[in-house]
Amino acid sequence: MIYEQIKELTLNSDKKALSKALGYAREKNFSSALADLQRANSLDEFISRGHFDWSHSSKTLILALSEYFGFNIEDELNAAKIRYDERAKFRGSYIYIDTNFKRFNEPIFALAMAQYLRYISLTPFLDELCFKALDEQLKIISQVVKDYYHKTKSLPVFGEITGFKLCLLGKNYTLDTDGNFVQKEIFEASAWIKL
Repeated sequence: MIYEQIKELTLNSDKKALSKALGYAREKNFSSALADLQRANSLDEFISRGHFDWSHSSKTLILALSEYFGFNIEDELNAAKIRYDERAKFRGSYIYIDTNFKRFNEPIFALAMAQYLRYISLTPFLDELCFKALDEQLKIISQVVKDYYHKTKSLPVFGEITGFKLCLLGKNYTLDTDGNFVQKEIFEASAWIKL
């Protein structure tokens, strides 16, 4: 991959000359940009982190480096953009954990601070979910829910887990603790607005 070659070449290059060639006024800013570049394990990761330093964004830095070293990285950038756009579709999608919780005298601040326990992020599963049909995505999420319940039967503060609610790509689904879909509810955003 060209991205890996660029990373290796930047490590072995004269940093001062390279920073000047890329239009950096201060070598310190360029060193920071290179640190971001080296930390990223892939071009997708580097682009999605969104590097910006007033001289270059993540995309313009990669383009400038590829031009400097004589590579054409456009194809890899286009593929990374397609993957980024696919992952971005899942923003706002999550799994909510239903419990048998009934509030008695718990301080509201403590409950608010613990609320994150009631959500399962889909971010760790995006590579499995991307570029799949909806029924395949639902099977994957069903397995995630099933595995989660077998490891965690109850939540601190909130008690025993009774089910799950999935919000995926603007649609809501209800799952039981075995990962079976109990009810498929489709709510459009406009359905919540009463005129």
